[in-house]
Amino acid sequence: EAIGKIGSDSTEVASSLARLLTETDEAVLQAALAALGELGAAARESVPHVSRLLNHGEPSVRSVAVQMLPRVQSDTGQVVPLLVEALKDDDWTVRTASAGALGRVGGPARPAVPLLFEMLAVETDRDAARAALREIDDVEPAALPTLIAALDSEDRSARFYALFFLGKLGPGAREALPALKRLRDEGDSERSRRFLDEAIQKIEGQAAGP
Repeated sequence: EAIGKIGSDSTEVASSLARLLTETDEAVLQAALAALGELGAAARESVPHVSRLLNHGEPSVRSVAVQMLPRVQSDTGQVVPLLVEALKDDDWTVRTASAGALGRVGGPARPAVPLLFEMLAVETDRDAARAALREIDDVEPAALPTLIAALDSEDRSARFYALFFLGKLGPGAREALPALKRLRDEGDSERSRRFLDEAIQKIEGQAAGP
């Protein structure tokens, strides 16, 4: 803990901390992980050890491990798949910690969007999922079926993010047009119809009106 508070850019210090990741004591593991996170890029060599701890028996250890991963590994191509897998954890604290870490990654965490939409339906996960979606602010075409399904969700935030991300996809989301136009025609709120029209215009490649 003291080393983490002092900070260091020494790989030797990071290596010494990484050796503690084989400890069985939960408190020592958490302290070593937190300290490695404070060291940032100097602790990059610890990533393989941290990855193994994502399967640790204690949720508290798994939570700290997912939080520190993006802080020590700048290669999002390696980090994002691990964090996406952690979104499937049985423990809600690990899922929310992973969502927070994915939010800090930002745009490169696009593959997480479908699972984050699933989390919007879970009370314990909802706030973390919303925050992550705001930070990621982008989506892949592979998420299109999830976005279309979310248009009929009872959760208002799921519908909002579905519209937002469909607009981001633009012409690549043409498959969503029938559902969007149906909702627009059935809508009884001027505000919701306006949001629907904006998404439709973006998908059809039209400039939104004033």
